[in-house]
Amino acid sequence: MSKLIEKVTEHLIENFKGITRWDKSVPYHTHPLEVSRIAESIMGDYINNYENWDKENKKSYLLVVQIVALWHDHAEDLEKYFNNIPLLIEELKEMDTDKELAFNDYIKIGHALHNLNKNNYDNYRDFVITARSYNISRIVKIADIKHNLSDLKKGSLKDKYLLALHILEN
Repeated sequence: MSKLIEKVTEHLIENFKGITRWDKSVPYHTHPLEVSRIAESIMGDYINNYENWDKENKKSYLLVVQIVALWHDHAEDLEKYFNNIPLLIEELKEMDTDKELAFNDYIKIGHALHNLNKNNYDNYRDFVITARSYNISRIVKIADIKHNLSDLKKGSLKDKYLLALHILEN
């Protein structure tokens, strides 16, 4: 694990301290951690289809996806960051003391986090279609939905999530 991912994970855990998942027994930070793991798995398949990418491009893309997955709920759910992606990016830059990210990586992360903030959309359909339009946000949203479906009770949001998953994967 890179030093930056360690710092991003610590930031995640600290900011979601005391917040739980739907059933009130599981700490919320476990959700973005699992989304990151699922997204990394999806990325493995995706990256292998790009034979012309060198090792550094693959590593950089994976790092960006991991950060977006770990922080995908910050601007939606945390008052400090509510619709404030520039603040998240500034904090990320401060954490990146080893310069693991290039300038354009910050732009990719900000763009994906914006796409993944459902507060930016009038309805869920527009949100899903926008998330689908940018590959990083698409991969993270697929991972997010897959994890949400894994612990969702029957009848709640399952149909909505299954339809969104179908749109994102096709």
